[in-house]
Amino acid sequence: MKNLKRINSASEIVEQDYDVAYYVETENKVYIKPLTIHVELVDLGLPSGTQWMKYNLGANSEEEIGKYYMWASLEGKDVENFGQGVWDEWEFEDAVFNTSHSEYPSVEYYDAAMNACQNNTLSKEYDAIYQQTKGAAHMPTENDINELLQYTTQTPHTINGVSGYKFTSNVNGNSLFFPYGGFAGYIEGAEVLKPNMVVIWSSTILEDYGFVSAALRIDNDYKGVGVEDFAHNYGLNLRGVVSNK
Repeated sequence: MKNLKRINSASEIVEQDYDVAYYVETENKVYIKPLTIHVELVDLGLPSGTQWMKYNLGANSEEEIGKYYMWASLEGKDVENFGQGVWDEWEFEDAVFNTSHSEYPSVEYYDAAMNACQNNTLSKEYDAIYQQTKGAAHMPTENDINELLQYTTQTPHTINGVSGYKFTSNVNGNSLFFPYGGFAGYIEGAEVLKPNMVVIWSSTILEDYGFVSAALRIDNDYKGVGVEDFAHNYGLNLRGVVSNK
């Protein structure tokens, strides 16, 4: 709770306030206005009814990259901080479920990661989108990503000088834009940011491994558009969905 405001009547409660308790003197009562989040969505006419958030998590426009998150991390990092010594947490020792800080995946890590999932889907407790939007949206599953790929046409596109990919619905013509944000991590002992691709986490863990999860990957120079598996210690962007399930 952020503040306690003293007011004369309940009619003075401000709709935009959140995490605020109001003490109404004339009634000797406390009212709590819960946080409500408005999430801008794009309806692509997908068969499941799933709608996608228009922006990456942490972005305020289509062309903004947003923040980078380890899988299951609730805190992201800004691209502006790269190379300034504050991105030292992208080694596997610092993966969310690696409580022993082992250099390589262990049985303990596998058990902890799988216990944080239901039906191979990350629980809402560790879903940064769900937590930051107060349940208004959540991370896409691998099935959500595959549906997006199946019912859209993907083409290179630029908005305000920012390159990325446009996903245009084959159903209703609406579109999403994913800016090139790449991914961050330690590769062969070096801190690396590979920007010329789109990589978006899903909430789906690979049960056979337990330390990798599926992600949307767009790499025009290498593998094209599809789903690829990334180790949990990499920093990827997040894009939320709202489903009818």
